[in-house]
Amino acid sequence: MEDNGGEPNGITFEGDNGKKIFVKRGSITMDPLELRREQIKNDEIHVYKSTDHVGNFIDCIKSGKTTAAPVEAAHRTISICHLANIAIRLGRKSLKWDPKRERILEDAEANTYLSRPIRGNWKLK
Repeated sequence: MEDNGGEPNGITFEGDNGKKIFVKRGSITMDPLELRREQIKNDEIHVYKSTDHVGNFIDCIKSGKTTAAPVEAAHRTISICHLANIAIRLGRKSLKWDPKRERILEDAEANTYLSRPIRGNWKLK
């Protein structure tokens, strides 16, 4: 799948010394190719495989274990997507994001896109 600019649609992870991994639905590309042979070290982050997120969620309710896709990860993931959409709509090449405050720095107009007016009699406390 490609976007309007002809670039592949996916995500690139950039590591030390120019190492890159590009992931899109159904494929992974690595540069250099030798990255395929690298093993995750014991002191690095490990995640477990889940081929059934719904089943994993039910299992974790029963066991009390952390899900394969924790809500915090989902929140941070969708935040990136929202920021990309805000940048596109406003024609920005980049935005400075403060993840602790969840605000865009030095761009009041962009911050207006982080929420919308609450309708009707609803209120946030």
